[in-house]
Amino acid sequence: AVYIAQSSPAREIAGAGIRIYLRAGEFPALALGDMVTARGWMRSFRGERELVLDSPSQLALTGPGAVPRPLLVDPAQVGEALEGRLVELEGTLVLRDGDSLYLAGERGVPVRVMVARSLGWGLPETRVGERWRVVGVVGQLARATPWNGGYRILVRFAQDLVRVGG
Repeated sequence: AVYIAQSSPAREIAGAGIRIYLRAGEFPALALGDMVTARGWMRSFRGERELVLDSPSQLALTGPGAVPRPLLVDPAQVGEALEGRLVELEGTLVLRDGDSLYLAGERGVPVRVMVARSLGWGLPETRVGERWRVVGVVGQLARATPWNGGYRILVRFAQDLVRVGG
């Protein structure tokens, strides 16, 4: 799966986005910021809306573009309104659990930051109380019907997860 986002008028901050799921085959070679068109059908997978493609031919590269900047948010803002958006936030580590860190912002509400196994690298060494800056895509993976909740930040690269204070 990949995420695509609308470009903002100034092509600076990434706009609303959506997960693209390819049922068979491989995505074409893409670079951050590439402009694409996609044709498929919509579904909800555990609460997250996604566009499903049956073949790679349904995603076409239309040209190069500028790498979008993330939207700066507080961890407490992460939810349905930001699903699919590329965001940046800072928070204090309150819990480490499996493939995830839980960071709390000024309001004390923690958000899950997940490093997918498919990235090929795991979480860095951490200690509760450290401050971290995160860039990633807001996704949803609810555990049970009615598929509400389960919001998380999905990091893309190791440099998307940076310790900024002890």
